Amino acid sequence: MSEADVMVSSASEAHRRRSNQGADRVTVFPARPTIPARPAAYVRDPHSTLADDDMTAERAMVISLAQDELGWPEPTVYAEAGRPGSQLADLAEAITAGRHDGVFATQPSQLGDDLAQIEAFDRLCRQHGVRLRFRWHQEVTDTRALFDVIDRVREFTVTDEHLRLLRHAHVFWDEAEFGAPSINPKRPYGNSNVYGDIAEILELPEPDWDDEQRTADAEWRFLRLHVETAIALQIALATGEFRTGRYVRYDEQVSTCRWRRDET
Repeated sequence: MSEADVMVSSASEAHRRRSNQGADRVTVFPARPTIPARPAAYVRDPHSTLADDDMTAERAMVISLAQDELGWPEPTVYAEAGRPGSQLADLAEAITAGRHDGVFATQPSQLGDDLAQIEAFDRLCRQHGVRLRFRWHQEVTDTRALFDVIDRVREFTVTDEHLRLLRHAHVFWDEAEFGAPSINPKRPYGNSNVYGDIAEILELPEPDWDDEQRTADAEWRFLRLHVETAIALQIALATGEFRTGRYVRYDEQVSTCRWRRDET
């Protein structure tokens, strides 16, 4: 686990829950400001160093975007190259200490290459009343933005939950361009209440079906499973099998059809 992962996941959680039965269930977090007064911005370029011109330009860009597109004051910039590390850890520590009430990044993949990292950072921000915003996809729960986080993973474990969701996928013919089979983006599992469908398919407690009673942790679980079904479907189509287990891409080229079962 990286230093940044430790800093983000170590934040304490104080919350209250509520349910129809009287037991508290729904997490209540501090209110987040519409326009932060003490914003931060996080910049990461895996292909550059802090000294080169590209990173300098990236710093200037996020400052400009936060001010011009969001109307925020000039943010404090945390920037690093390569994998998330000391600067993200410093940002997490500053959030915990109450030094920032807003965080801006161009996209969730800036914060890590694993959905668990994105979830942990979002939880940290919610716990401390920090507004988390992105340029391309304004909210951290945007499913396309989250898919971009895992699009290039080299290994993946297909679970029974992934397969159960895919068995209920609502497939139709998409007439765009030449036309192709597709999963209904509005009703991927048959109904527009996607979280409710996921909870029902996975046979979870009824409060998880209800938007007003569902916990933030349950919502993130559903988001991650739904986004991960894209990789699980790639694997099923590439290997011709609908099985749980660990799979790896079998060469350096990132392709949706280059998956094989890991028998090691």
